[in-house]
Amino acid sequence: MSEGEQARTLGTECAEVLKKMARTADHEGMAIVRTSAFVAGIRGSAGNVTYVETPFGVSIRDRVIPRDPRTPAQEAARERMTLAARAWKALSLAEARSWREYAAALDQQPPWRPAKAQTRFVELAIRFLQVNAGGVIPRSPPANPFAGDGLVVSVEGLVGAVRFAASQPNSPDVTTELLVQRLVSVHRRTYLERYRTQGFHAFGPSAEVGVRPGLYACAVRFVRVSTGQATGLVELGLVKVG
Repeated sequence: MSEGEQARTLGTECAEVLKKMARTADHEGMAIVRTSAFVAGIRGSAGNVTYVETPFGVSIRDRVIPRDPRTPAQEAARERMTLAARAWKALSLAEARSWREYAAALDQQPPWRPAKAQTRFVELAIRFLQVNAGGVIPRSPPANPFAGDGLVVSVEGLVGAVRFAASQPNSPDVTTELLVQRLVSVHRRTYLERYRTQGFHAFGPSAEVGVRPGLYACAVRFVRVSTGQATGLVELGLVKVG
């Protein structure tokens, strides 16, 4: 029997043992297993159940298989990732060396977020493709840092939309990423990773983003069109959409 088959067999046996053991309910109503030395510290999935360690014991939950609806946005994101990976593999020795030097230089600057050259390349390439659909990914790293733009953006809640307006037009070669995060109440905090891109817009004119009625946190990020360089998120506050 191979190692993989042995692991699967052991997982199945553990599942059967745990299902037969006495259970109680935790504070979430989940099944709790009173573990023995044999199953102490068990975690992960086996069959159609998942074992999770909690302060009350080992909890048995239904194993959830993530849905993959393959929406147009998801397909577009996967295509950008594929193109970025291909472009990285196609770099010459000299180009790859320049990206390693670029990544090493960034590691010495605030916010001191070390990353491999490939990570830096793919990050810029994906964002470049977001604002330049069908464009050719730059093979050389940016020559200059990008500090953003000097305009100030405000937001307003409308009926079925959020309006983004700016104090002045974007600078040449700069666009603005518009992001929102839906909140269930004014008492909920925002999380930077939960903002969702609603598109890119070059101010002058204001931009209206269609959303469902509710409460939204809004943010922007400035992007250099020619390189994919971007600033951090700038949070703009909450608006109510009717």
